[in-house]
Amino acid sequence: TLIAPKGVNRFARGPKDWRFKYDNVCSKLRSLHKSRFRIFIITNQLGIGKGFISRADFEAKMEIIAEHLHVPFTVLASIAEDEYRKPFTGLWDYLQAHCVDEHKLCVKTSIYVGDAAGRPSDIERSRMADHSNCDLLFAENIGLKFKTPEMYFNGDDVDYEDTLVRKSREGIVKPVDEFVQTYFKGYTEIVLATHRSNVLNNI
Repeated sequence: TLIAPKGVNRFARGPKDWRFKYDNVCSKLRSLHKSRFRIFIITNQLGIGKGFISRADFEAKMEIIAEHLHVPFTVLASIAEDEYRKPFTGLWDYLQAHCVDEHKLCVKTSIYVGDAAGRPSDIERSRMADHSNCDLLFAENIGLKFKTPEMYFNGDDVDYEDTLVRKSREGIVKPVDEFVQTYFKGYTEIVLATHRSNVLNNI
């Protein structure tokens, strides 16, 4: 959402293999901080849990990013396939319980910006399809206003992006009741019931 690898790889190859995706990322976040918004980075990092990325490398990258941003922010990372992994709402629940004071974050005035919105590829714009729709579903599950990075950081693409997000949202299949995820980890079957009913999972 905020950064991208320097080269052609879709995923970074180390803590220094990154660049800001837009020239105004720093100024936008500094403006939010000046307006007394709190900034949270909520990210799925299953690669850490699987050993593909070291926790030390991830933390080093966050420190380097912080040095460039010059604004305070809090990082919440899910490193396993559990209730904390987006689009499940575990990290939001944890944030509300442990990362804010007695005044909870207001859903109505908060904005969630994410690049996993289920958008298709666009050859004319040289853009690959989104790897999933977990960010859009995460915002839907909580009731947060959602924007793609293109919508938030690049005003020229607002109408185009809004159309893509609307189509992606229309394709979401609403569950009838509480979603239960079953998967196998090693030799153990793990069944996870979400914290709230009508939680949307990836489609």
